[in-house]
Amino acid sequence: MLITFGEAARRWKIDISTLHRAHQRGELPARQSAGSWLCEEEDVRAVFGEENPPEGWVTIPEAVRLLGITKAAVYSKVKRGILPSVKAQGILWVPRP
Repeated sequence: MLITFGEAARRWKIDISTLHRAHQRGELPARQSAGSWLCEEEDVRAVFGEENPPEGWVTIPEAVRLLGITKAAVYSKVKRGILPSVKAQGILWVPRP
């Protein structure tokens, strides 16, 4: 389904300029029509992940605070598969410890 950059920004809670940069880098296919930038909802999801994180999941900085470990340690656990993660709103999320 085609959506405007404004709608995508609102739903994914990201800035419109982030969408424009993704398009300029070739990551997000889009076209301009009647002065509005349009893109496929599925393409936005492919670049920025889901619209909302799962219930009870936290951002990496929050996981660092809750676990009492470094950001590098959290990313290491994600990379090794010890800590599951999802991308939503263009941000990596992990389950609340």
